[in-house]
Amino acid sequence: MNSLNRMSKVAFILVVVLFLAACATSGKQDAKNSLSNYAQGNYGQVATNCESDLGLLDPETGAQLVVEPIPDQVLLQLEAAEAFRLSGEHERSLAHYDAVEILFRDEDTEGIATGASENFVAVIWNDTAKSYEPTPVERVLANYYKATSYWAIGNKDGARVEFNRASDRAQRALERYQSEFKEAQAAADTDGAKAMASHDATMNRHFPDAQDWSVYSDFQNPAVLYVNALFYQAEGENARARDTMRQVRVKTGKNTVVDSDFLSLDQNRSLTAGGNFVWVLFEAGRSSYLIEKRADLPIPTGSSVILVSIALPTVESRHQEISVGNTTFNGDSVDFVVLADSEKLIKTELSMRYPGILTRSVISATVKGAAQAAAAEQNAWLGLGVTLLSAQSTKADTRMWGMIPNQWLLAKIPVSSGGVLQMPWGEGQVEEIVVPDGESSLILVKQPTMAAQPSYSIVKI
Repeated sequence: MNSLNRMSKVAFILVVVLFLAACATSGKQDAKNSLSNYAQGNYGQVATNCESDLGLLDPETGAQLVVEPIPDQVLLQLEAAEAFRLSGEHERSLAHYDAVEILFRDEDTEGIATGASENFVAVIWNDTAKSYEPTPVERVLANYYKATSYWAIGNKDGARVEFNRASDRAQRALERYQSEFKEAQAAADTDGAKAMASHDATMNRHFPDAQDWSVYSDFQNPAVLYVNALFYQAEGENARARDTMRQVRVKTGKNTVVDSDFLSLDQNRSLTAGGNFVWVLFEAGRSSYLIEKRADLPIPTGSSVILVSIALPTVESRHQEISVGNTTFNGDSVDFVVLADSEKLIKTELSMRYPGILTRSVISATVKGAAQAAAAEQNAWLGLGVTLLSAQSTKADTRMWGMIPNQWLLAKIPVSSGGVLQMPWGEGQVEEIVVPDGESSLILVKQPTMAAQPSYSIVKI
């Protein structure tokens, strides 16, 4: 009987090892596209590379094929959508964003069995084995970019739908993450993870980052809300513009431009009652990103030592790569204020997802530790092999959309007539944006680095 139990253990260990090895070699091939082209402002090249990777270019002629959602490639499809938008090809961009919407919906309606199997694989291997599920930050931005594209081409009904979707998506995400937090707590209670996770001193020593982050109270992006308010103003819906601007004011605190706009809406019920203005919303730089932080803890167990490995994602700051000090309007310097910060948005999302990530990581470490101990009982070399494989398979999921800006900067300029907004880029080059005469307008600008030419669109307010 004892012999049979030993054989069963060995068989179980070998199955686990083979399963992990299969996972290790079945990952998707890295895309040819690199965000280095994006950083240089080669938006068209990024779009072409993405479509090639997605199989949306005819292999013989290079002609574009009909855009369709490509399963398990939502990040690549997001990159394609945004690259086409920045290239000014709004129709192709919208086709990709529509495909992304379908992929979002597929993730949202994923069956219980599929979700459970992916969570099982994540415990046995790591979170990168799961299909990528875009964060609320990315989902809200996708709808926002669709809204601004529709607005730019004059489809105001389409823009309204997307602004509404962005708002609804942010609210649903908050409710969902609150539910997932409770599920993570329940998992810790029922799966034995609570005992390990209760070592607060150890966890805080190795993973202190998420303890005191500055975060938003929800997933509403102040910049998205602000542009939505301007959209309502442009449509003559001043009451809705005022209510939405009030939300922006609450989220941004003291902000001179937001305060001025809210008071105008609250008192005069119109942003343009006192004359014409040009608003400049500048998406500057590239966002903070996720990196892996790990701890490998050797734990003696009888005659052997097992290695308990835990890897968690954390946010790595990126310094602002854009200087706005030399931006001018008709020769005069333009003063920008910070409207929203993407690092704060990313930390908001990760802090709410953190309990689930930590629970899976601790359960995974427990399972792998048990496999190491069982293997070591049978054979020292087998134990060593399982220990090495356990360490190799421990990895944090650091995937995210690489086209999120660092900050949203805002300027409001009174205009008595038309003018020229000048924005420096590259080696002494200047982007000249002609402001329409005799009306108020919003200029939406995006520039990932100083080397990149700014991409912009103008809409009437």
